[in-house]
Amino acid sequence: MNRAAYSIIELLVVVAILLILAAVAVGTANGVLAEQRMNNAYNAVTNLIQEARGNALASKDSQIAEYRITIPQPLIANPNQPVTVVLSSVSTSGAETQLERIDLGNQGLDILFYQDQQQQACNLTSRIMYQTQTGTPIFECAVTAYTGNLNTKQIRIEIRERNQQNPRQRLFTIHRASGTPQFATP
Repeated sequence: MNRAAYSIIELLVVVAILLILAAVAVGTANGVLAEQRMNNAYNAVTNLIQEARGNALASKDSQIAEYRITIPQPLIANPNQPVTVVLSSVSTSGAETQLERIDLGNQGLDILFYQDQQQQACNLTSRIMYQTQTGTPIFECAVTAYTGNLNTKQIRIEIRERNQQNPRQRLFTIHRASGTPQFATP
């Protein structure tokens, strides 16, 4: 018997196979895009910190006292607050000028600032301040019970996905001696 067409069953089987392959491809693409978003945020934040330190070391302007990175309180405390990491210069008179900003909130990411080896995140706005010409970092962690400069060897910063069962995360530390961000493992 010579068949010139396909039966409806054969077409349905082909469509079902194509739908299964499409679902697998979409799931894989979502994971790759989320991983790329996380890597981009990590690179942007660490580059901003390195820029602040570099600006402080290279500064010849006697009117600028420091370059500051401001990290907002985590969205865990306030899920409606935008997560914007800000680089600014601070003059000797205390006037602050915003130089650059990174918005992590519209990417579905949180950023958390931890004291040395402790597991409790700073729950208010935190800062990394680099003194001009020396590049010496000063870490400021604001928690409910304490606000002030931290006399620690290092701080730990975590960027992670918001509202996920098993969130992707990137950790890095900043050591007082070097003042530069360094990748850390969880």
